[in-house]
Amino acid sequence: MSDKKKLISLVLFVIITFTTVSRDSQTVPLDGDEAQYWDIAFALLVDNEYRGSDLLDTSYSEKIDKGFRRGEPIFPFLISNIMRMSLNSEKVERIMNNCVDLVSCEHIRTTALQVSILFGFIRVYLFHFIYKLVLKNFSHIITFLISLSITFLLPYEHKDLLTILLISLSIKFYKENHYLFALFTGLIPLTNASFLYILFPVLLISVFSWIKKQNRVNLVYILILLLGPSSLWMARNYSTVGMYSISGRGPEVLAIRAEYSTINYDQVASGFIYYLPSEPFFLELIRGKFWPVVSNTGSEQVYDRSNLEGAYKKAKKLNGVVGLKYRNQLNESSPQDYKEKEAVLRSVSIETLKDNPGEHLALSFLFGFRGMFPDIDRAFIDYVEKEFNFASGSYFLSQFISLIRMVLIPAAILHSIYGVRRLRENYSGLLLIFIWLFFSGLTHFIPRYSTYLVIPALSYLLRTDK
Repeated sequence: MSDKKKLISLVLFVIITFTTVSRDSQTVPLDGDEAQYWDIAFALLVDNEYRGSDLLDTSYSEKIDKGFRRGEPIFPFLISNIMRMSLNSEKVERIMNNCVDLVSCEHIRTTALQVSILFGFIRVYLFHFIYKLVLKNFSHIITFLISLSITFLLPYEHKDLLTILLISLSIKFYKENHYLFALFTGLIPLTNASFLYILFPVLLISVFSWIKKQNRVNLVYILILLLGPSSLWMARNYSTVGMYSISGRGPEVLAIRAEYSTINYDQVASGFIYYLPSEPFFLELIRGKFWPVVSNTGSEQVYDRSNLEGAYKKAKKLNGVVGLKYRNQLNESSPQDYKEKEAVLRSVSIETLKDNPGEHLALSFLFGFRGMFPDIDRAFIDYVEKEFNFASGSYFLSQFISLIRMVLIPAAILHSIYGVRRLRENYSGLLLIFIWLFFSGLTHFIPRYSTYLVIPALSYLLRTDK
């Protein structure tokens, strides 16, 4: 009976997932960051080079720089291989002649469908992974609802979903198979470069206990699997652009965080209201009551990522405090290439953070708060409501998911802080803490990054890898 209920739950989720696939195939690739990885994938297909494609009217060096900026290679290589199966030479020629980018190009619809199906299966696997964790503590019906809700807290973006998949496999094999654990963990930074820094302290603390028990041959194999993928790719980047790094976006992310550090303490304090989720419904009541504080401090403008006067846009366009320092430094040092300019941006960003240590620390608490609440895949809920006339049901589903969201990550983080001395033997707990600390302390912790916390938080609360 138990297996039958599991099968029913899985079938229901497959049906739900392939409704998502239908939606995805019309919107993939997403405009923005993900579209740039698709562009690199197209260059891999046509020219077998990791760079921006010739659809872009830019110089070759700028295309190489773009390839380094978006340097996490697993997702572009995956998309490129799917393109090889779906695009013949005639379609490639049509794309080259008729399309200015891949987002609006009708000739990649078959590729988009195949990618959506693949990631649909990944969503099904993640649902099954979550379901098995939750079922140990709840009945099948409650497990299904919780698992469904948590799945809708995972990222809509395919590149980030790939990171989540590797995180889940890393947690799964931590105790089961050291070699597979090392392999999947070693690949994570090649989907998101931030994990190169996040994983180092985690591995140092958690893996040391069982590495001591390995013989020398096993230890060598494990270290090769852990360190080899990132090391090889960074060596490739060093030979190409002269920088031993996975990607080149670090200085830009640091510049954004530095620009935020120039706001005042009143704006930091009101940011907790600004970033408070609007669901469940009672949180919206709280936001509404205190929203005048946000308006009076000018925080609506500061935290609005689309506002040209907000901290994010000022940092992106380099026309704020960081940008002024950057231009002054450029005039003094006259850097010649991308590498030197990035070094200048990193330097002035660190200088700005040092000039505002109190604001920087206060922002760590604010962005740590923001990072506890990942976005809900509302596009799917809206899609179901539109296609199936499911307005009342979608409202209650949204409220239930938001209740899970409100509790899951905050409870896991608070519990892990309380039990910090016992985290040594709990890989998912350490992973949770260091992901949260890294993005809180060095980024503006957008909800997309928050999704990386979901699986480690659930795993830690349910003690699956103790």
